[in-house]
Amino acid sequence: GATGSVLGWIGVTPELASDAGRYASAQLWGIPFMLLFHVQRSWLQGRGLMRPALLVVLAANALNAAANWVLIFGHLGFEAGGIEGAGRATALTQVFMCLALALLASRLGEGRGLSARWSSRSTTELRAIVGVGLPLAAQFGLEVWAFQGATLLAERLGTIPVAAHTIALNLASISFMVPLGISIGASTRVGNLIGEGRLERAELAARAAMGLGTGVMCVAAAVFIVGRQWLPGLYGAEPDIHTLPETHTCTRELHLPNYSSVGTLRDKLLLAVQHVNAKNGSVVPELARINPAYSMSARVVDIQTDVTARSEEHTSELQSRQYLV
Repeated sequence: GATGSVLGWIGVTPELASDAGRYASAQLWGIPFMLLFHVQRSWLQGRGLMRPALLVVLAANALNAAANWVLIFGHLGFEAGGIEGAGRATALTQVFMCLALALLASRLGEGRGLSARWSSRSTTELRAIVGVGLPLAAQFGLEVWAFQGATLLAERLGTIPVAAHTIALNLASISFMVPLGISIGASTRVGNLIGEGRLERAELAARAAMGLGTGVMCVAAAVFIVGRQWLPGLYGAEPDIHTLPETHTCTRELHLPNYSSVGTLRDKLLLAVQHVNAKNGSVVPELARINPAYSMSARVVDIQTDVTARSEEHTSELQSRQYLV
C-alpha cells in the first residue's frame, strides 16, 4: 500500500515497511470513528462531564486486549492475523469507543442542543473555536510527529533498534497520560471558573494542576532510572533489545547478558564502549566474568580492533585481549 511505499522511500527496511503498510491498511477504517469519539468527548468535557468518556476508555482497553488476543494469535475459532489482526483489533476498538460514548451520552440526555438551527451567531462561535483550535492542532501535530519522526529514524536501523525504541516510547507515553489527563481536567475546571467570574479560584486551579503534573513526572523519571533494567522485561523483550553489557570497575568485572548470538554480543559491546564516559576509566576490565551461555560455544573472539576504534574519544587506549564467548 501507500504506507509501505512511503516508508520504503525514506529508507525503512522492506520488512518493516511491509508490516507497517499491512497494519495501517487493516486499521484505516476505524479512524473516522476515532475522530468522532474525540468530538463527543470534547463536547461532554465542555459540559463538565468526564465520567462517560472515562468509562468508555476503560471498557475499550479491555476490549482491545481481548481483540488482540483473538485476532493476532487466532483464538475462539478466528484465524491468526498477526500484524493485520492487530490493526483490525485497533479499528474495532475505535468503532466501539465512538458508538459506546454516543449511546451513553444519549442516555444521559446530553445530546440535547446538538440539533439546534444554524444562525449567524453559530458562524461567529465557529470562527472563535477555529481560532483557538488551529494553534492547538498545530502544536499537537508537531508534538506527535516529533515522536513519529524519531520512530522512523529508528526503523532505518533495523528490527531490534525499532523494537527497543517502541518500548521506550510506550513507557514514556504511559507516564505522559497522567499529566495529560490532569491538563485536560484543569482546562475544563479553569474554563468553568473563568466563565463563572471566579478568577482567583481559576488561578489556584491552574497552579495546582501544574504542580500535580510536575510531581507525577518527577516520580515517573525516578521509576525509569531505578527500573531501567527490568521495565522492558514487562513487554517480554529479550536481552537483545534492551540490555547492554555492564562493567564494575571496583572488582574489574564485565557482566554479559545472555544474548542470542556472538554477533549481537559484539554489537552491544561496541555500543556500550561508544557511549561510556571517559571518567569511568578502562571499559574492559582485567578479569571478566563470562556468561556460561557463551562459554558453551567455545569460540574466541578478538574484539580489540573495533573496541579501540570506537573508544578512542572516550577512554584510554585498551590493551589487546581475547574473551571466550
